[in-house]
Amino acid sequence: MRKRWLIYALLAVVAACLLSLLVYNLPPVHSRLAWRVDSAQAQIYYYFNPPQDVVFIPQEQQIEAIVQATLQALPTLTMSAHRLHRSLRQPRQEHRPHPRHRPPPL
Repeated sequence: MRKRWLIYALLAVVAACLLSLLVYNLPPVHSRLAWRVDSAQAQIYYYFNPPQDVVFIPQEQQIEAIVQATLQALPTLTMSAHRLHRSLRQPRQEHRPHPRHRPPPL
């Protein structure tokens, strides 16, 4: 008798789990609960695998290379800006639209 009761209890638990999965996959239920399930999964994952502290320590050689590349690019940028400024000072030609073709009246 006791063994039969245990089998029924296990079957009830399995049936409840399957029913809850079926209900969860219904679109209205899924749209309301999906973000909560994702949040719980993320919290569990980061509890067991916490992210490491990342400390940025720049290397002196990298800074020098970046500064030199910036200084080399600066004259070309100023020359391009000078050409742009000079082209903006020139008067623009007035653009006249072409006459539209109209179909003949019926």
